[in-house]
Amino acid sequence: MTINLPDDTISEILGHVVSNGSIIMSHCQIWGQPVPRLIMMSWVCRQWRRTVERTPSLWAFVNMIIYSEPDEEAYKGCGIEMEYRSRVFPVTGFKTTVARFLDRSGQHLLNVDLTVVGRDDTMCDFPALSSDLFDDVSLSSDVFDAVSLLTEQAYRWGKFRYEGPSGLLSLILSGHELPKLTEIDCRFEDLDGFDYDCFRHCFRQSPLKRFGLAKHITLGSLEKILGDYSPRLESLVVSSLMGDTIVDVHTWRNITSLKLKDWDTASVELLFSSLEFPSLKEAVFQQGYGNWPTEAFRDFVARSGCVLDTLILKDISLSHQDLLKILETLPGLQTLHIHLSSWYGLTGEPQCPITPELFMNLTVTEKDLTQSLIPHLKSLVIVSDVQINFDDRQVVTMVESRWVSPSLDQSKIIKKGQGCGIRSVVLRLTSQDVDLQLYQQLEKLAKQGLRVEVVGKPAREFGQSDSELTEDDEGADLQT
Repeated sequence: MTINLPDDTISEILGHVVSNGSIIMSHCQIWGQPVPRLIMMSWVCRQWRRTVERTPSLWAFVNMIIYSEPDEEAYKGCGIEMEYRSRVFPVTGFKTTVARFLDRSGQHLLNVDLTVVGRDDTMCDFPALSSDLFDDVSLSSDVFDAVSLLTEQAYRWGKFRYEGPSGLLSLILSGHELPKLTEIDCRFEDLDGFDYDCFRHCFRQSPLKRFGLAKHITLGSLEKILGDYSPRLESLVVSSLMGDTIVDVHTWRNITSLKLKDWDTASVELLFSSLEFPSLKEAVFQQGYGNWPTEAFRDFVARSGCVLDTLILKDISLSHQDLLKILETLPGLQTLHIHLSSWYGLTGEPQCPITPELFMNLTVTEKDLTQSLIPHLKSLVIVSDVQINFDDRQVVTMVESRWVSPSLDQSKIIKKGQGCGIRSVVLRLTSQDVDLQLYQQLEKLAKQGLRVEVVGKPAREFGQSDSELTEDDEGADLQT
């Protein structure tokens, strides 16, 4: 059966497809021609082809993966086998394909994703190779021409993500202004070859709002980026932060979103003691090594005077007592997400913030949200792929105590917390037994507007073994 969809619907579907990766590859691991996903979509039928050809915005997603071409002699000197050459082959027409995307995108802002990979499809960690073009990598003329075509269009880059050698990024950006760039995300192993002065030139006219920098940045480098080159930043993403000595406290008033990943305790303590973000609204902390520096974070929040409304913790070693201390300093918090993945259990013996005591302290005892912990909480998300100490009944009690019906008159709503009240509860506990019967008690609240999603293993009856579980018992899922 053939279903005819309107062109605008097809265009929206294709937009989601290409935004998640329509890759243009310079090399492939088999003989042949890897085709970008957008071009493949145009082969489905005449209507899809017409839609692709007539929608310039679809061509504005330029996702390039380029492979450096290693020097055989350089590898022999380091004792590295040249197996890379035998299994990665150049793609013909790479430059032509890039030119096609740039031409058909019209004047739409470009979302550029550029990845440079080397031996074994990893970052370019092989020795510096001789090249008249770049110090860090050696690119074929076809690849270099394609990159040159892309940089010639730098004036209409809207978003840019880069993964590869830091020196190459400096050369790519050097001499170009990015007057429309709002987001940049850089991922590389070190900053040794990176020229910070190119930021001064490139971002001089940029309305840059989000900056992401991964892999071993020092606090001194971070301060330099924030202070000298990107004064308009609103969102900061930092991975693998390293400590150094910063004594003076610096205030950055435009930062509203902060994300830290792959951190260690000492470096984060130094960051919190050295920087202030008075406008901070969202904080995301992910995959740390060591326990979370609770007191340093509390001092940072108090000193900054910020009012966080969103806190997301992913694979953070934190006791429920420390989490409660943090929540005491965040009275304006509206969204709390706690995620524990399988990675969480690989960090030794981490502390777990999700306990019955946590939900007990979040329970409103006298139906007065203004006197409760985080009185403005609207969304609670708990995701865990590991076994945790969890009490379904306590969670249900907490949710019921925080519910404020939208049908109440304004005077009662004000009395119960100025319009506050929980509106969404999501529990995804893939390794946890859950009692869905208890959560059925929230059905009446769901009919009034509460979103409830519970996913997990079913609670066994007393004495029931794994072999006695029916096929329907293999997973529990409640959504209202």
